[in-house]
Amino acid sequence: MRVYITRIAFTLFLALAASCSKKDPDTIDPNQCLYLGKTILQEMPSIDQKASHGNEISWNDQKQMVTASRFDKSQGFSNITNTVLWTNDNQTNFTFAYDSDGFLTQKVRKQSTAHWGEGVRATTYEGRKFENFVDETNETSDYKYESGRVTLVNIQIARRVRGNSEILLDTLINYTKTYTYDSQGNAVSAIETNFSGKTVSNYKNGVLVSALTSTGDLWQFTEEYDDKGNKTALFGSNYRFNYTRDAKGNLIRTEYTVNNKPVYTQDFTFDERLNPESTIPRKFKGIPELMSTVQSSAGVNNLTREKYNGLQASSNYESKSTYLYNADGLPESSTGVRTGEGMDQTEITTFRYKCP
Repeated sequence: MRVYITRIAFTLFLALAASCSKKDPDTIDPNQCLYLGKTILQEMPSIDQKASHGNEISWNDQKQMVTASRFDKSQGFSNITNTVLWTNDNQTNFTFAYDSDGFLTQKVRKQSTAHWGEGVRATTYEGRKFENFVDETNETSDYKYESGRVTLVNIQIARRVRGNSEILLDTLINYTKTYTYDSQGNAVSAIETNFSGKTVSNYKNGVLVSALTSTGDLWQFTEEYDDKGNKTALFGSNYRFNYTRDAKGNLIRTEYTVNNKPVYTQDFTFDERLNPESTIPRKFKGIPELMSTVQSSAGVNNLTREKYNGLQASSNYESKSTYLYNADGLPESSTGVRTGEGMDQTEITTFRYKCP
C-alpha cells in the first residue's frame, strides 16, 4: 500500500452547488486510488486575512463512504499589530450507514458555525451583540425502501444557537420526503415537506429534471436539470442563474441576471486529468437524485482558470493554477494565484490518497 501526501494550490469553485457528476459508487475501480481528503492554506494579504479549508473522507472495505467532514476556518488580522481581530470556524461532519445490500439507511449531518469577534466584529443576533457565537445543527435522515427504490425519508433537525454562555434558540423539527414511481420503476416525483414550505421535484425517465421550492406566499425558486441530472438553471421572481457545461459535465460558464439585466459571469477552464473530488460519491443506490456532501471543488477535471466579470470593475478577478501529476494521473502539486483589485490571494493545498 502507498499513501500520497501532496501539495496543490487551486481556486475554490464558487459554483459548486451547480455542478454534479452522475457516478455510481458501486462502479469504483478496485485498482483506483481512494481520495482521503485535502487541506488548503489560503492567504489574502490585501484584506489581512488567512484561511484554511479542507475535507476528510473515510471508506469501508466495500469502498462505501462511511464518514465525511469539511472545515472552513478564517481569521482577520490587524495590519498594525498583527493580532487576531476575529475568527470564523465552520465544521460539517457526515456519517453514513448502509444495510447488507448496500442501500443507504441513515445519513447524519452535524454542522456548526463558531464566530469570535469584539466590538464591531462581534456577531449581531436579534439586535444583540455577542463576542462568542455558536450555531449548531444536527440533521438525521432515515431512508425507507421498497423493491430497491427509496420511498420515504424521515428527517429530524435539532438546532441550538448560543451567544456567549446563553442559549438563544433550541428547536427540534421533523419533516419528510416521499417518492412516487411509474410501473417501470422510474421515479416520477418527490415531495419534501417541512415547517416552512415544500419542494416538489419532477423526474423524466427516472432522472431529475426540475424542482420547485416554496414557502407559502413569501418566496419560491425553481431549479432545472439536464438529462444527466446536472443543474442548468436556478431562478426566482426577478433573478436567474444559467449554467453551461462541456461534454464531460464540467461547468464552464455561470451567468447571473436580475430583472433580465446581467450582474456577473464566471468562465472556467479545466485540464484533462481527473479531479479527485469527483470520486466522492454523489449517487447512492436506490436514490434517484445526486447528493453533494463535502466537495469544495467542482468538475470532472481540475480547474486551471477562473475569470469573474462583474458590473463593477473592482469586483473582477482572475485565478490561474498550473498542475503537476503523480504516476496515477492525480494532482500532485500546483501553484495558484488569484489577481484582481482587493482580491489577491494564494493557496497551498495538501491532498491525500490511499492507493493499492
